[in-house]
Amino acid sequence: MSDMINTETINKLKASGLIELKSVGSLLDPDIGCIYPQNEDGTPDYGCEISLYDGEVSAEWWESLSQEDYNVCKPYY
Repeated sequence: MSDMINTETINKLKASGLIELKSVGSLLDPDIGCIYPQNEDGTPDYGCEISLYDGEVSAEWWESLSQEDYNVCKPYY
């Protein structure tokens, strides 16, 4: 993931309510319990929605989460 994420992109993510999961390069939509891969520019890839509720995420993905990111995602597990 690029370090070139600008302030505008960060502000858009905050406005959209998405939470960045840096350890796995994903964005969490806490309203629906879905994650999106994060594009190089920091925006979500809405074409690749994955549900945490439905168990669509691999065990490897869960194991790759930092403790902080795991604590954010745990309620959806």
